[in-house]
Amino acid sequence: MGQSKSPQQIEPIECGIDGSIRHHGISSIFKNMCPLIVIFLQFSITSMFMWMLCEGIHLNSILTVSVFRHHFKTYYFYILGWIVPFCITFSWSVVMFVKERGRKCWANYNYLKYYWIIDGPRYAVMIINFIFLLNIIRVLLVKIKEGSENQIRDEKHRRGSMNTKFVKKAVKAAIFLLPLLGITHMLETFISPDDKSILLFALYCSVTYFLVTFQGFFCSLLYCFLNTE
Repeated sequence: MGQSKSPQQIEPIECGIDGSIRHHGISSIFKNMCPLIVIFLQFSITSMFMWMLCEGIHLNSILTVSVFRHHFKTYYFYILGWIVPFCITFSWSVVMFVKERGRKCWANYNYLKYYWIIDGPRYAVMIINFIFLLNIIRVLLVKIKEGSENQIRDEKHRRGSMNTKFVKKAVKAAIFLLPLLGITHMLETFISPDDKSILLFALYCSVTYFLVTFQGFFCSLLYCFLNTE
């Protein structure tokens, strides 16, 4: 996601296709296709964020707002997951075509001020899902506490172990929900240390891209392969 740095500041250290294009150029065959690839990439990323928001809304409504459980139409999720990202990406693309027509393959586009057109909604999704996460954990802890108190009502000496179980279950629930709701992307909101140390920048890139790239793997592992239900 975008950082508040100019292209001149990041020129000495470059990752990804931007540096390759700068040093090796780009074939004239793909010159016109390059912006289209960038547009499709940004649409896919924005759509991923919106579907994570749909999952957050779904989980929150099931656990906390049961009145909407049977009235929330599925096509609302399709609109939020596909139509909204299309509108956001289309608006950003029009601005880029008008303002940055001469930019080669839209290099360093994520450092331009126009990137907030699509970056802003992603930040909003992460904040909303983080609020959902806190609320979901709160509800789960209440339910766990009620069930545990019924089981050990007459066993006061086990009160300490009960509190420990609360903490463990809360941590487990948070870890399970982090990749599903996209909270791991919050690491991208920190300003990259590219002007401080090469080692710090390499560590930042490695951790960030590992979490983002393997998000789908973590979700499938936690919710499919390791799920006992």
